Order: sequence, then structure tokens, then C-alpha cells
Amino acid sequence: MQAFATLKTEQASQYLRALCDHFGPQACTAKQPSQVLIALSFGRCQLAHQDGALALCAEATDQAQLDWVVEVMTRYVERVAFRENPHLNWRAGHDSPTQDAPTEFNPHAQPKARPQTEPHNEP
Repeated sequence: MQAFATLKTEQASQYLRALCDHFGPQACTAKQPSQVLIALSFGRCQLAHQDGALALCAEATDQAQLDWVVEVMTRYVERVAFRENPHLNWRAGHDSPTQDAPTEFNPHAQPKARPQTEPHNEP
């Protein structure tokens, strides 16, 4: 499952670096200088900056985890871009092109509980 958002800003490159600094080298992998992948335990988010915008693509295996990726990324984008008072309108995407077109949703609509993950037991 996927969701997409774009933040129009001339500071996209700086925001991308700030987000990577926040999540750290274990979670943030640079694909190119203008593209990164932030891997979280419950999903991931691809970010890219170009033409005065920061583009985000959140991905997860189910809707609850996707909602959590969207909420986390929204919170941190709002934190690093606080001077611009950003508002991200996420569009839900589908893995299959035969499904309905993307729909708008707002991660601020209601509080969401963090998805429960199974404990990881190491031998």
C-alpha cells in the first residue's frame, strides 16, 4: 500500500538532509543526493527533492501501518519545516493500476493508535 504527498518549498534539499539527520544512518539510505529512503520497522518512506518541492511516498504492508508511516513522516516534516507551517495532503495510492484512483485523506483527521507489532524473539 502506498500514499503520496508533496510539499512545495525552496528548502526541500535542507529538509531532506534534516530528516536524514533525525532518522540517522541506520534508517536513512541515500539513493542519490536528491533521493533517500527512510526505513521504519512498520514501513518506509521514499523522499526526493526537485523543482522546488519535497515529494514523499510512504509504503507499508497494510492500512494501519501505512497510516502510522504517514503520521510519523507528517509529524517530522512539520517539525523540520515549521517556519513554513506546512500542511501535507496525502493521496492514497494502490499497488495495482486496476484499483480505484487515489483518494485524499488527512492524517490529522483523528488520532491513530500505533499498530501492534509482534515481539521479535532472538535465539
